[in-house]
Amino acid sequence: MSDVVTANDIGGATGFRRIAYSNQLQVDALLADLREYIEDPMVVMRYVDDIDPYTKSAADPVAKFLRGKQIVPQDMLNELVKDNSCDHVTVLSTSDAAILGLANADQQATNAWGIGAMNKDLGAKVSINYTPLSQPATGTDYENLQDRMTELNFSSDDLNTGWLANAWDALRVVDAWVNRTMADDRSLTVEQVLLTASTMYTGVGHQVFQGATGAFCFTDKGDRSDSLTAACDPDHPVLPKVVHRP
Repeated sequence: MSDVVTANDIGGATGFRRIAYSNQLQVDALLADLREYIEDPMVVMRYVDDIDPYTKSAADPVAKFLRGKQIVPQDMLNELVKDNSCDHVTVLSTSDAAILGLANADQQATNAWGIGAMNKDLGAKVSINYTPLSQPATGTDYENLQDRMTELNFSSDDLNTGWLANAWDALRVVDAWVNRTMADDRSLTVEQVLLTASTMYTGVGHQVFQGATGAFCFTDKGDRSDSLTAACDPDHPVLPKVVHRP
């Protein structure tokens, strides 16, 4: 069970499941959103790294994106601001841009990832559309996560990126697997419980989980599929909502 792995090719590991949206789903969402106001987006830049599975799969369908890790956009945005050859540029990004949700009060993250500089560069000339790692819901489990953060004296700003909500939901799924397996056989050891849970209950009946990121199930390939109803339809995944900045 992973909370933030997004690469399309997750290696075919048996029983592997992820909470984060796959790159394929994120790119589909970005294109659907872009086509609402631009019929034929221009090719601006393509960062090539065919070794890294994240950057390799982030632009599989179309080569219209900068492909790189979160250390790359801060330099790119700054160069675009200084470039006088165009009036406005809209940058498309998959969920690495979720770091923009971190508050500048987190000085370590601000310095390490250049978040302050990126936010400063976003404005009239340069904007960014990106897909989130997750979309925190407003239901009971999201409120449970907020309560736990308050109890542990964590900042509510930590919910803005989706990392924490994804990690919470990953643990909730594993907990559901273990409890369901233990209900069948209380004599199992911890190792046996985890093995049995990972092989028996990851995809059976496409079980719907209620988490801090909403209701979701898993496809047979292990990808997250949001559920808008009590019955999950993994063959028709719901696209994540694109965030527009500024």
